[in-house]
Amino acid sequence: MEEYSSIFGLPLLQTLFESRRRALNAAIGQLHPEDFKTATAASTTAARLQSQFQLQPVVLGEPEIMRDEEIVVDLAPGQSIFGLKSKAYLVDVEYPFTGSPELLGHAPTNVSFGGNTRVYKPGYGRSIPITVQVSRLERAVALAAAEEKMQATRSLIAANAAQANAWSAEVEREIADGLARRKNDLDALYGKTF
Repeated sequence: MEEYSSIFGLPLLQTLFESRRRALNAAIGQLHPEDFKTATAASTTAARLQSQFQLQPVVLGEPEIMRDEEIVVDLAPGQSIFGLKSKAYLVDVEYPFTGSPELLGHAPTNVSFGGNTRVYKPGYGRSIPITVQVSRLERAVALAAAEEKMQATRSLIAANAAQANAWSAEVEREIADGLARRKNDLDALYGKTF
């Protein structure tokens, strides 16, 4: 089932960055001498922190049609004579994605959006479900309707990608600096070099 919110109702991406920075600093503060005992241990610690705190831009895969359902709808006012009804179809389309799903729940900083501002949220797993109503049960028609609904979501993904890449580069430096500081603190506390 599709879920969406307005781009204007999403928290700013900066709040995600700040939250992750606090969590990173706390994680570095919890490191023990064993995390630095060997070059391999230090390298593994750095890789673990990078994996945990860097953000990977969201990349959408090819949409997949998951199911369809025939429905009966009222004709539009002015077209209906004697309450006639028309046949239509509901088609569920899913967009699989890779990357950090948190990016889909935050609005980019300093980017404006016009027109459609509905941003669709991931369902269970790593896909974004969309339901469209079409008059003809054709793949191209259903996918075109889904793409129209996904415009704001695609804009959000593109705008967040550059900021996520910049954040990840910054976090990599912060991890290296934080690990060096923590190692120095532990060396001073224990009176030996790890």
